[in-house]
Amino acid sequence: NYRTGNEVYADGSLSWRFTPAFTAGLTGSAYQQVTGDSGEGAVFGDFEGRTFAAGPVVRYFLDTRSGRFVLIAKWLHQFESEYHFEGDTFMVSLVTKL
Repeated sequence: NYRTGNEVYADGSLSWRFTPAFTAGLTGSAYQQVTGDSGEGAVFGDFEGRTFAAGPVVRYFLDTRSGRFVLIAKWLHQFESEYHFEGDTFMVSLVTKL
């Protein structure tokens, strides 16, 4: 019977294309819980969490016989966290068009 409050999340990146296949830049995100937690499970109160994150991002475009792929790697360091986890996240993605 625990309900997390409503949340707003935004993220974005600014990158520079160094070659036709390689870009690098900065990425960031912002998270804000806009209404408090509720329900029987919210025994510690109606906290509204927030956090910000920023870090580097790189993209590499791969052309193969089977299609075009994009390899994306980014590291986000969270800061200014309140009632939210704080730490580091590293993500790697492989994207293609079907």
